[in-house]
This record gives sequence, structure tokens and C-alpha cells, in this order.
Amino acid sequence: MKAPKSSEAKIAFVFKQVEDGVPVAEVCRKFNISDATFYHWRKKYSGLMPSEMKRLRQLEEVHPPECLPRPAMRPAKRGAPHVNGASS
Repeated sequence: MKAPKSSEAKIAFVFKQVEDGVPVAEVCRKFNISDATFYHWRKKYSGLMPSEMKRLRQLEEVHPPECLPRPAMRPAKRGAPHVNGASS
């Protein structure tokens, strides 16, 4: 797995800057990250302390998200055609 380029402290500091009212675009430009990276971090680490972020990363190294079981597919809506196109 590729090593993270940003430390937990940097991510937490970026969140703190935005909480203090600095626009997201300005923070991203200052820390040389894309807007997409910021929103990905916010989705993944929102509300976590730096120590919790570090623990989450350690767990993901041991158990990558791709290895976790996926939720079961939802049953088809009533009256929807079957996968093979045959009706019941």
C-alpha cells in the first residue's frame, strides 16, 4: 500500500483552518492539496482526533477496505424485469 503523504496533524490542521472560517479553496491552495482531496479527507476523517486518524490508518493497512465484505444487494423492485429478461 502506498504510504500517506500527509500526516494526521496536517489533516487536523487543515480542518481547523476551515472551521475557523478560512475558505476551503484558500486552505487547499495554502497546503497544496486539491479540493477533492479535502472533501475526501472530510468524508473519511471528519470528527476524528489526530491519534484516531493514525489508528484508522493502521487498521486499514492490516485490513484494506477492499477486503471488507460488501453489503448484500437489494432485492429487485416488484414488477422489474429479471436479470436475464424473462418475466415471472
